[in-house]
Amino acid sequence: MIKPETVIISVAIVNQYDHPHEAALQRFAGIGAIVYGTFKSGSIVLTTNGDTYSLNTSTKVTVQDAGDKGSTTTQQTVTTPTTSVTKSEAAYIGNSSTKKFHRLDCRYADDISAENIIYFRQKADATNAGYEACKVCNP
Repeated sequence: MIKPETVIISVAIVNQYDHPHEAALQRFAGIGAIVYGTFKSGSIVLTTNGDTYSLNTSTKVTVQDAGDKGSTTTQQTVTTPTTSVTKSEAAYIGNSSTKKFHRLDCRYADDISAENIIYFRQKADATNAGYEACKVCNP
């Protein structure tokens, strides 16, 4: 049986699968694992020296976070644009599912599903809304 001491769940704040599931969180709690989630902490960075490790967050996930659609803490730290931006006004395109943003001409911009598209005028608008820059097009 595998007994992780630390679990990192990478999932969008709002996702069509209602992750993380309660049963999974209960199993992790049952074996004493400490759980962290990107839906609560944003990007999670694990740093190691080969013997020990550390994380850039201390915000833990509990069973009560199952199917989280955005906790109060998350809503305070992640904001959404207050005005709509059309494609013709935009400099950047974001994917509301992955929380990544791209230049309009990025090869990954064409892969974004229509229901997940969000446009931004400025890079700061995207980062203030909790989006990360694409590592390919480096917007």
